[in-house]
Amino acid sequence: MTLAAWNVRTLLDREKTNRPERRTALVTKELKRYRVDIAALSETRFLDKGEIREVGSGYTIFWSGRKTGRKSGVGFAVKTSLIPQLESQPQGISDRIMTMRLPLEKNMYATLISVYAPTMTNPDENKEAFYQQLDEVIQGVPAEDKLIILGDLNARIGSDDTTWTGIIGQHGIGHENSNGKLLLTLCSQHKLSITNTFFQLKDAHKTTWMHPRSKHWHQIDFIICKQRDLQDFNITRTMRGAECYTDHLLLRSKVKLHIKRKRRPQGKKPPTKLDVRQTKDPERVEALQNELSCRLRKLDFESGKTEENWAQFRDEINGATKETIDALKRHHQDWFDENDPEIEKLLTEKHAAHKEWLADKASDSKRDKFKHIRSKVQKQLRSMKDTWWKRKADEIQAYADSKNAKLFHAALKEVYGPPQRCAAPMRNLHGELLTDNGAIDKRWAEHFEQLLNKASSIDPTAIEEIPIRPLHIELDDRPTEAEVKEAIDDLQCGKAAGPDGIPRKYLKLEAILS
Repeated sequence: MTLAAWNVRTLLDREKTNRPERRTALVTKELKRYRVDIAALSETRFLDKGEIREVGSGYTIFWSGRKTGRKSGVGFAVKTSLIPQLESQPQGISDRIMTMRLPLEKNMYATLISVYAPTMTNPDENKEAFYQQLDEVIQGVPAEDKLIILGDLNARIGSDDTTWTGIIGQHGIGHENSNGKLLLTLCSQHKLSITNTFFQLKDAHKTTWMHPRSKHWHQIDFIICKQRDLQDFNITRTMRGAECYTDHLLLRSKVKLHIKRKRRPQGKKPPTKLDVRQTKDPERVEALQNELSCRLRKLDFESGKTEENWAQFRDEINGATKETIDALKRHHQDWFDENDPEIEKLLTEKHAAHKEWLADKASDSKRDKFKHIRSKVQKQLRSMKDTWWKRKADEIQAYADSKNAKLFHAALKEVYGPPQRCAAPMRNLHGELLTDNGAIDKRWAEHFEQLLNKASSIDPTAIEEIPIRPLHIELDDRPTEAEVKEAIDDLQCGKAAGPDGIPRKYLKLEAILS
């Protein structure tokens, strides 16, 4: 598994900045380029708590921020394919601490903590409050769990591996400051090791941030683990080629961890959804009717076996439709993902210019070329966004003018991406506010358990007073063919299929009605 820590400066989109649109998509594209499975993000600046899914790059970002104000904020960027394996979603502790627990093989667990520590300019009480809260979170982690802390600690720990044996390795860098003393003290209390300092690398692959005035590079982003688990880390180093309009470098670790995959539920799989829109093609409809006619002629129904006869009928219809109609491919509508080929070319050009400049930092021409291409990417992305929205607005307006309510509402629903989910907060029985999705689900379960399991207070004599109506025995008669056709004709198309998976459009085909 590949873990990472990255201070992204912000995930917000603002037109007045020198950063391009869709920061979440650009950051996750870089994470995908470096094959990162889970990344701890610092300084996200999103409000409150929530999640956002980037379909194109295949990541879901969870964040925890302040109720008001756009400062600080932490989060996790997790590969969307890994989320079904998790037993619970990441939990936001504050705007500076967020945790998530991974189920591993052999009944083990790993607890990841994403952190963003106060800077040197913050008051001492803020720093002490942060480390006190982080200490409480660490104490709450089960002793048998693997513990990994990732993020921007804004601390310089120096290279004194003699004083801090087991905490700092032989390959530290720089000098210790007051924030570093707080971090090292915390690591000493919980027997933690700072993995950045245990691998022999060039200084350029150890440091993560350059001071804007002195132009000196420092090591202030860290990936920390328990001393007993240090052997799980193959390497921890900065990736200088990762560039996403932030002054911090991406810190990446390759770790020997394997997430335990959930066992697939046993039973029959739901039927594959087919693209009903293809029934508008006359050639497809003719092919489907021919296939249905051949299959239905071979059926031999037995009287008195309704369920068995229906199962045969259902299977033949589903088999015929699968032969002639393609599976439904859901197309995610989003301006960034739909322009992915053009965006990929721009980012490839930017990465090439960035690589040239990294190889020759003294070259002003290469630096200016890189800055020019970054500005070009920003302008092109904003132009792509405007063009896409104008085209989509014209499309939605055309649906409105033609009074096609179905396509109008479907288009409105699909264009507001990337998808975001956030459960509405609610209170528990004690009046405490719940914001965690798991706790909210449990509260709803408690509510309906109490609501639907109350003792009955109905007087039995009241039931006896209800007048008995005559039975309509004629309803037991077998429906005629004309009644079945009339019922099928009255079906509304465009509705969801039932458990059998047969869309109503297929039942109205001439081959079935005849």
